Amino acid sequence: MEREEHRSGGRFIVKMRRLTPEGVGFIDAVVDGKPMRFEVLKKGASILVNKVPLSQLELLFLENDKPKDLVKRLRLEVYTLVNRSENTTYLQQYRFLDTTLFLLDDGSVKLVRGDEELYSGSLEADEQLTLKLVEVARRHGLSEREAVGKVREAFKILKHFAKRLESVEVDGQTVKYADGVYARQTHIVDDEAYIALYLYGEWEVKEGIRVVGVKPVWFVSSNGMVRKADILPFFSSMNIIPVELRVVRNVVLDVAEFKEFKESIDAINRGEVAPPTFREVWNNVELLTATAMFIARSELMKSVSYTIHNWFYDFFKICPELAIVGGPGSGKTELRDRITALTRTIPLTQGSSLPAMRRIINTMFPGISFDEKTLSEPDIQSFLRASHRKSSFIVIADRENVNKIYTYDPYGPRILTCLPTDYAELREDTLGRHVTITMVRGCVSDRLNLSRENVWPVVKKLYLLLLYRWWDYLEAWKAVDTVVSRYLAGHGRDIVPIMLTPALLAGRDKFELLYEVLMEEFKVKASTLEAKLEYLVNGILRHIVSLETLDEDNPPPSIWVSPKDIVKANEGNYDGEDGNHKSWVRTLGRFLKNARSTKSLPFIKNYSDRRNGRYYEIEIGSFFKYATSYSLTLPEDVETDEVKLKTLKRLGLNLETVREPNAEEAYTQIKNTASISICEETPQIPQTPQKEAEGVISQKEAQNGLISEKPESSPDSGKKQESSPSGISGVCGVSSEKEIQGEFLICEENLQALLKATHGIQGYWSIQDIARGYYEAGGRDLPALIRALSSEDWIRSGRRPWLEEHPRVRGLFKLRR
Repeated sequence: MEREEHRSGGRFIVKMRRLTPEGVGFIDAVVDGKPMRFEVLKKGASILVNKVPLSQLELLFLENDKPKDLVKRLRLEVYTLVNRSENTTYLQQYRFLDTTLFLLDDGSVKLVRGDEELYSGSLEADEQLTLKLVEVARRHGLSEREAVGKVREAFKILKHFAKRLESVEVDGQTVKYADGVYARQTHIVDDEAYIALYLYGEWEVKEGIRVVGVKPVWFVSSNGMVRKADILPFFSSMNIIPVELRVVRNVVLDVAEFKEFKESIDAINRGEVAPPTFREVWNNVELLTATAMFIARSELMKSVSYTIHNWFYDFFKICPELAIVGGPGSGKTELRDRITALTRTIPLTQGSSLPAMRRIINTMFPGISFDEKTLSEPDIQSFLRASHRKSSFIVIADRENVNKIYTYDPYGPRILTCLPTDYAELREDTLGRHVTITMVRGCVSDRLNLSRENVWPVVKKLYLLLLYRWWDYLEAWKAVDTVVSRYLAGHGRDIVPIMLTPALLAGRDKFELLYEVLMEEFKVKASTLEAKLEYLVNGILRHIVSLETLDEDNPPPSIWVSPKDIVKANEGNYDGEDGNHKSWVRTLGRFLKNARSTKSLPFIKNYSDRRNGRYYEIEIGSFFKYATSYSLTLPEDVETDEVKLKTLKRLGLNLETVREPNAEEAYTQIKNTASISICEETPQIPQTPQKEAEGVISQKEAQNGLISEKPESSPDSGKKQESSPSGISGVCGVSSEKEIQGEFLICEENLQALLKATHGIQGYWSIQDIARGYYEAGGRDLPALIRALSSEDWIRSGRRPWLEEHPRVRGLFKLRR
């Protein structure tokens, strides 16, 4: 936007020129003393002013005297606006004292101070550019020697960039260098990370013209310091992207936010404050996600972990997708909106199209959320499959001009919300890329304000976490991946370590709970064995360990087995009169025969017809290799029998691949593997947000509880892993004993309500049994209270022995421990 008073005989005074994100220009002027606004729209080769072609501008001045002078003046202003609104494309900029050097895509250089262009020409014209730069340096107060040194440094940097613009003649054609470094949002060079943030505002381009839109601002982070990157070791488009703020609100920073964010960076760099820790941010995100939300604890952990990873995803080659599945009114859309508000995500609803968002996708690389109405579209499903892996580009042709092609860089976080029936219809290769969150309908008495102002304190911490903790994040992921990937195959091998990384950095209690949940989910997803194949594999395993004649010290390379042997091993015996047994024998016979002829089961080497049936030769080594590649889970009777396990181990089965460690064992292995130190910390129940986060939700909302869980239907389903929190040194928060003693959940009011609700109930009981009585007695947040009372720290402290001795409360501790 440009403000000025430009007079033309006093009849046509220009007050302002402006270009909107939609590409529409405005010229505000005073014509013969009357204010007028001229809307300028460029459509192809035509230019319209107030919907009137340039050739008929006289129609706009029918009431004015001597309209030809006004038409001539308006036409000049229109051309000025249109020509100058097309931004110069520059590939690199370099700050030289109080001026800026621009390296343009045609290899030329511009030297600019504010609105003044000091030099424009070829980089090869060293003398002219050198004189200008020396002049700038001397004007800035540098001595002649200092000025020469500064100019040499500038030329060294410019010529380094210019090497990428070199060309060569091949077969009479000029071939220019095309930069081989493709940087999206992040790029690592040695121990430095270049990270792009996107700033929305009214950008001033040459000669006072302003364009409203988005432009990347690059920061470089290294050794705990963050600064704006004046020089980039790669090409990055510096064009302004005209787009409406409401479309990309979650993806960008506005000017006020950017200033506040820069002040936080400066304070951290000066050592006045510390960057936020992963545990601090995890608790803030968990609070915002869980408040006034009916969600199970396990699903909440997945949501928080995915939200945090959303900020670091561009450092990785694989990005998991999040599927929020539930019936109508289950809160899946509300959960999606909360994750969207806390991440750089744009919702794509019905009626929106990917082609229309191509420029945003290719330049800002946002996360995208989809609703169930769009998932049925084949283009959307193809886009989702391509979004999972980096460097999987989509190339499509224009419908009207097949010689014109478009490309998409689809990689990034994707959130799906859908009904269970719609989710089941997705292709299997699409389902395997998801972390699934299941929502159920429940009553919530309040709502959470998700305005940008209310979530900004937490969003700012997430930005700071990205800039200051990226190295810790990558090192933690390496440690988790080294351990966890041994026990998973397929997509789970890539996804689970990524999802566990934020939890590990947030603390041991977060990690152990999420570990159990994710390992179970992806073991099921990875088990692609159909029922008859699973029956076959389990039967062969059981048959092998039951062979009394097997020499474990010198095992044979193969064994012979019949379908009856497999049924006998699985069922305990074979009854020829049992219809189910006979059916399995026939099924396995056909299955083995077809598998041998098609070679679909590589461990079947031969067959032999005998008096009591057909026998198949099973190569033991090949069988073990096949079974483990499909994430084999040992039958329970084999897994719990040490003698049978020793037999399998001696025969060559790698038990580590089929016996995954529990959460505590996995944490210990990762702790020993990690190249960053792990600290032990005091157990902490998520607290009321710190002062910075106050106003995100009210104090009353926080005290009414952090998590609402659906009452469980059985005591066993209410069990929870004992928590023993710890985390990465320097990235975990630590709570004091005094804070725990002051926890608002463990108060006299809640304890009395618990005693009243459990009176008269014998033995074990579940949340569902006592929930109604508890809340009628004035208690608050029963699930969170039970978690607090069941924590290892509370039980060990012995602060309320009279409570633990209560005959009804003993059932609670039996249930929860």
